[in-house]
Amino acid sequence: NGRDPSSDIARGDLFKIESNLTAGTIAWKEINDTITCDAEGCNKTSPTIRCVCAAPVYYCSEGCKRRHRRVHAEDCRDLDVFRNLTRGDDPNLNSGLCNVHPMILSQMRSYAVQSQWKIETVENLLLQAESIHQSDEDWNAAIEIYQKILSAEMFVTSRGGEEYTTPSQMRQVRMGLSRCFYELGNYGASIHVGIMAIEMNRWFPHVHTYVALSYLESGDRDLAISTIKQAVLYEAPYSDETIQANKELLREIMKTERADYEPAAKPRIDVYYG
Repeated sequence: NGRDPSSDIARGDLFKIESNLTAGTIAWKEINDTITCDAEGCNKTSPTIRCVCAAPVYYCSEGCKRRHRRVHAEDCRDLDVFRNLTRGDDPNLNSGLCNVHPMILSQMRSYAVQSQWKIETVENLLLQAESIHQSDEDWNAAIEIYQKILSAEMFVTSRGGEEYTTPSQMRQVRMGLSRCFYELGNYGASIHVGIMAIEMNRWFPHVHTYVALSYLESGDRDLAISTIKQAVLYEAPYSDETIQANKELLREIMKTERADYEPAAKPRIDVYYG
């Protein structure tokens, strides 16, 4: 009928969005009120132009799109090509736009497993922390590991060389800390380090998750909705699983404003960080 779906946002009609989420028909323009144009110096909200690639960006006009083209060129990777690169049985291959190729990350992980963590490298420490996330649930122990990585200037490799943490690994650390602080009920700390991870790589799968959940547990439902909307708009456009999980979380958070809503147990979402 030609009606702009963003008018639902203007009226505050969140139940309309929830209905579309349930039906699986939500369009990105229905939730773009929480983001701004990516062009330098432009802060207009609700941009209406999107670059469909592995690292989506949004613009308010064709002029802004042209001005930002050179900046965006480095991250503008073909969506289908990247989807093919990240397919595989290892869920860690679905790693989004890392600072190294996902296949290289997988090789590093395989080597670390073979060494059985005898050598204290960054990757081995990250694997130890991830094992706690997946089974032990000793969140304080995981925090100690992450803090060791943050405080160390460098690590000695198996060959006696020096190893420094990469931007991708630092993003892993901050995502992991956000999860740990959330599980321990320290929501302010979870939000703080989680936002740092988002600023490093807003396209990484589930990088927004525990920030949104921490806002929700803190009682700030609006910021929780805003954050998970951004997850739907930015995260892993090559991963149908990630997109669906974010839409489902958005739908569940939106339910919380209903008078008859009965909260379930504290949400638990297992994610991979590397």
